[in-house]
Amino acid sequence: MSSFNWRNRRLLATTATVAAIAAGGAIAGFLLLRSTGRSVAVPGDQVGCVYSSLESGHNFIRSIQPGERVRIGTTDELVQLPTNDIVYNITSRGSSPEAPLHLLAYTRGQVALFVEGVLKFRFNTAGDSACKWYSRYGMQSTYGDMGFTVAAASKGAQESPHTGFYRFLAEAQGNTMKQVAHDESTGFTWQQLTYGADPSVKTPAGAEPVSITYGKHIGALLTKYLALDLGGNFFCGVQPGLTGAGSAEGCPPMYFQLTSEYPRDKTLSDEHESIRRLDAQLNQQRQSARLQAQNRAAAIKAAVTQRKLLEAQIVNTRLTALNDPEVQKCLIYVKAGLDCTGKKQQIIVAGVPQSGG
Repeated sequence: MSSFNWRNRRLLATTATVAAIAAGGAIAGFLLLRSTGRSVAVPGDQVGCVYSSLESGHNFIRSIQPGERVRIGTTDELVQLPTNDIVYNITSRGSSPEAPLHLLAYTRGQVALFVEGVLKFRFNTAGDSACKWYSRYGMQSTYGDMGFTVAAASKGAQESPHTGFYRFLAEAQGNTMKQVAHDESTGFTWQQLTYGADPSVKTPAGAEPVSITYGKHIGALLTKYLALDLGGNFFCGVQPGLTGAGSAEGCPPMYFQLTSEYPRDKTLSDEHESIRRLDAQLNQQRQSARLQAQNRAAAIKAAVTQRKLLEAQIVNTRLTALNDPEVQKCLIYVKAGLDCTGKKQQIIVAGVPQSGG
């Protein structure tokens, strides 16, 4: 019995030794494969994500910084995500693929307004955030090929590049924008968003344009809710000088640039335009009446000035005459009963002239 146990223990030890040698050989082979794999360089405007092959679980291995060159395993998969700005157009004149043509916003008083604009953002490249996004969403069959894998980019796929990515954006950014614009526009009147101002709303002196305030407001809420929906802060804004730095370091909030706003009910804007035209006519009439009043006032002022000038001229003429020696001499003669030549005036009686005196 003891001899049987000894033989079993010896067999188990031999089996374990063989298994250990085999495992060690596999690990050594894996390390050798990775150390002798292929060299890859990531462009300066992209961040790389390295995954194991699909057969080995498609697990995330490491990220590669922009411009960095490393060695990866022969069977590893390389994904390259852009670090530059991504422009997402939500416009009826040329929207991005799969994007909504406009957003429905309910402004103050529950007035429905169609809003269009441009959203600019980028992947969050801090740490492994961008690669974590791809690990969670880039491999989902729901969206299809994202177009970021190096192999997929090199082969001619039937679908256009990044088709799957735009499907994701329509579900993430697009749907979240619909929700935010729908629920968070009540702080503005439809006139403010459509015309840039509302006479019934007092604007502080030096305040920034309404469109910028609204764009920052919607963008900040989009950044917040998108991170909650996706389970991570995967996207950042690109205009910190406008939006501020935000709470996440190196990842400012997004900004929604308005390009067009118009009421869903066209009669509302038509009536408003009629009122604006009437106001313009009234203002024109007021300006005309004001000009006429100014002209009348100028004419009256000119007449008064002219009269004062004439009166001054009369006074000057009288003073000039009084200061003339001949005039003074004549006045002395007149006082003496003489004419201006010093002779007595003739008095005519019954047609016969007689000398005065």
